[in-house]
Amino acid sequence: MKPKEINSDLLKMMSFLVLVLIGFSCAGPQQTAGLNDAAAPTNINVIFVHTNLDAKTAYKKVAQTLQNRGYTFRSTDETLKSISTEFRGVSQRWGVDNTFVRIGANVQGESNSKIAIRGWYKTLENEDTESGQTIKKAGQNGSPTRNAWKEMYQVAKSLGDSLSYRK
Repeated sequence: MKPKEINSDLLKMMSFLVLVLIGFSCAGPQQTAGLNDAAAPTNINVIFVHTNLDAKTAYKKVAQTLQNRGYTFRSTDETLKSISTEFRGVSQRWGVDNTFVRIGANVQGESNSKIAIRGWYKTLENEDTESGQTIKKAGQNGSPTRNAWKEMYQVAKSLGDSLSYRK
């Protein structure tokens, strides 16, 4: 019995498909599991929340929202309308917090204010670092990077639905 010849075109096509699938899995998905954040491009690190609130009301809303989400304040400045939080555990592995997030928010404009949300994260492996790494939309779903992004995005969405993004 003769061995069958393998169709070289079929082999090339299958090899190409495998490479494409590997490329997509390494890049990470555009949309975060459990969120509707596909409009946010990858690698952005600032979320702007556009409001119809005056600066004072927007500042109070940011403070209340962060407190309701369990954050404690590292610093606040009512004159500059800025708030920075301490790190807070946002995801767990084996029942232990393993991703910690710190949020910074600045209210811009006196009427129809815009709220700029930034964040930093650290993990158990780099828990001793003071500042952490900048949060950006990157990584695989479930990774510390994506968990930190998810928290920052949820904070922004809880402040309003009209969002824009910047790297």
